Amino acid sequence: MERDNLAVRLSGLFGRGIEAVAAPGLRMLPDSARAAIRSALEQALGTAFDAAARTVQRRTGIGWLDRVLAARWINVATAMASGAGGGLAGLPGVLAELPFTTTVLMRAIAQVAAEEGEDISAPEAKLECLEVFALGSPRPGDEDADLGYYAVRLGFARALGGVAGRTLNQVMPQAVTVAATRFGVPVAYKIAAETVPLLGAATGAAVNFLFADHFQGKARGHFIVRRLERSYGAEAVQRGYEAIRAGSV
Repeated sequence: MERDNLAVRLSGLFGRGIEAVAAPGLRMLPDSARAAIRSALEQALGTAFDAAARTVQRRTGIGWLDRVLAARWINVATAMASGAGGGLAGLPGVLAELPFTTTVLMRAIAQVAAEEGEDISAPEAKLECLEVFALGSPRPGDEDADLGYYAVRLGFARALGGVAGRTLNQVMPQAVTVAATRFGVPVAYKIAAETVPLLGAATGAAVNFLFADHFQGKARGHFIVRRLERSYGAEAVQRGYEAIRAGSV
């Protein structure tokens, strides 16, 4: 959970120059295009879990198709194919591809959650999977990026205004908005890379490979912590986590 964020990994792949292209490039887009990107993100995040959860295999070894669907590589390969297809068509292709890629990423996150003992049918599972998008997308210069995993979790909860006494249906629209805001940062890098003439397909596949690998890794760390918290209590796990982090940073 303390590894470099996705923006850093994308910069390592494409060079620091992409940092100078991503944010200004989005600002130069027409308001209608930026609104379409934001709407596509929020709609995709709002519906991706339900679509993904239906295909998550919570038992293993039941037929070859189930084993294939449960494999980590299938999510990576699907995301790469989606990115390549979207990159071929430039910005319109990216907008068309984004909801599908988001659903693939959500499925990968939900699969990890199930493997770590999370009850995917429970209402709060959707909220926890959405939180992975926030945990995996610290913004450049975001103070949470330096404070660590538990600080980002706390920031996510604060951004929701607290969940005590509120139903999941009341919390979910705000959770989608918060996740979309943070996830929108690496998406800006994605759009900047995939709209490069002639290179869109190749960069689309490369970006989506990093997306799938990164968010599956963040999901694994998050849901391991959740599993430990269920066994030993949240406070004890946080104390242990922070003690180890303080000794390793």
